[in-house]
This record gives sequence, structure tokens and C-alpha cells, in this order.
Amino acid sequence: MNTPPDVFAAQLQHLKRAGWRSATMTDLMHGRNLGRRRFVVSFDDGYQDFADTAWPLLKTYGYTAINFVVPTCVGGEDTWDGGGTPLMSVDTLKQLATEGLEIGLHGWAHEDWDAMPEDTMRTLLAQGLTWFQDSGLPLTPAFAYPGGKFPRRASDRSTLAHVFEASPLQMAFRIGSSLAQVPSKRPWAMCRVPMEGTDGHWKLRVKLRFGRTRF
Repeated sequence: MNTPPDVFAAQLQHLKRAGWRSATMTDLMHGRNLGRRRFVVSFDDGYQDFADTAWPLLKTYGYTAINFVVPTCVGGEDTWDGGGTPLMSVDTLKQLATEGLEIGLHGWAHEDWDAMPEDTMRTLLAQGLTWFQDSGLPLTPAFAYPGGKFPRRASDRSTLAHVFEASPLQMAFRIGSSLAQVPSKRPWAMCRVPMEGTDGHWKLRVKLRFGRTRF
């Protein structure tokens, strides 16, 4: 976790007291009536400290989440931040899935999806989907771009849309300081609002209302 556990606990406590409830990614994808003060909690990379620290805290406050994992690194260490940080194993992910955790796809090897050739996109998605089947993990059909990196050029975005529309994945998420709109005309380019360890109560309120703190 990039956020210290005590800070994360304080953030969850504030959200709970303010009447916020978590929804599942499946709820979001099915367009279910979520009502007010609902949000989807997401984590990237599948770090072991999610299982050790974040998940127990989420359950304490009655929240759930989705974790986007990197197939080639599950059960090993991260390879994108210098290495050395352990990642959850398949068995750990299976156990958390029985407790309500949703699991999504985070690329194949945490690769950069900006300006990626179409055939490479198709290959990486196919490899990731096959890995989920072979490992016996339940896949929530959602994708998060590694590092939040999203194609900058319109032509690359058009290719990306074509690839995802032909896949079984229903939503794909980038980092963007705006709230996701459902239903979306671009489900392959959904925004996620990043939460930081420095976010106090005021910032949390503003981010949940507007998706950003700079205007």
C-alpha cells in the first residue's frame, strides 16, 4: 500500500460516517441502480500487503474492492518498481475471492499500452484471459491500464476501442481526474479517481463529488 495503514483506516472511517457505501465492479458493469454515495474501490498490481492489511480494513468497515493483477508476476515480485515487493499468490487470490474480492486484469506483464500495435494488444489480452482460465481464478471482466498509461493519439485510441469491443472485457480503466459516467460511450476509457495517502477528509469529500481537487 502507498497509503499508511492508519491513514487508510481513518479514510475508511470518514467515508463510513459520511454514509458512503461500496459497490462491486459487477454492479457498475451491469448498470444497476447504485443510488447516491456509492463508489467502487479498486487496487492495482496484487501486492501481498493488500491481503495482509488493506482487505481486513475494508472488511472491518463493510467495504469490498476489485484488485487488478499482473498474470506473469502473480506469486512473485513486482518488476516495474525495481522489484523486491511480494505479490499475492493464486491461492491467496482464490481465498480472497471466496470472501468477496473481485479480480481484474492489469495487462500481461505490466506493459505500457500507449502506442501499442493492434496485434500486440490482442495477443496480450488473449494471454491474460487464458491465464485466468488456466489458474482457476474468477475473472471480473474489467481491465486497468498498467501505470494508468492510456493512448494519447486519436488513431491509437480508435484501435484500442476496436480491440476491446471484440473482447469479453466490459470496461477498461485509465487514471483520470474525473468521475466515471455510467453508461459510458467509451467503456474502454473509463476514468478512476486516485486516492492518496495525503488525502484528508476535505480532499476526500471534494474528490468524491468532483473527481479532482484542482479547478
